[in-house]
Amino acid sequence: TGRDSWKVKRIRNTSRVTLAPCDRRGKVTGETVEAVATVLDDNHLETVYSAIGNRYGLLGKVFNFFSKLRGGSHRNVGLELREA
Repeated sequence: TGRDSWKVKRIRNTSRVTLAPCDRRGKVTGETVEAVATVLDDNHLETVYSAIGNRYGLLGKVFNFFSKLRGGSHRNVGLELREA
């Protein structure tokens, strides 16, 4: 996600988040859970890109390509989410 985005600023301030499964339009499809979010160091970004590519296949690889074109590690950070 963007290094200067609102969600990154909020997570740095308060790491508590709520997660819920949803469809492509953002409609919640299941139970919510409390979680803790962590902003990862820059050296973890390639691991994040790899995980996205593995999970979403070709679509993930295309996403990663354009993310890197837009600035990669200079403009983006990875987030880690763990159930609380």
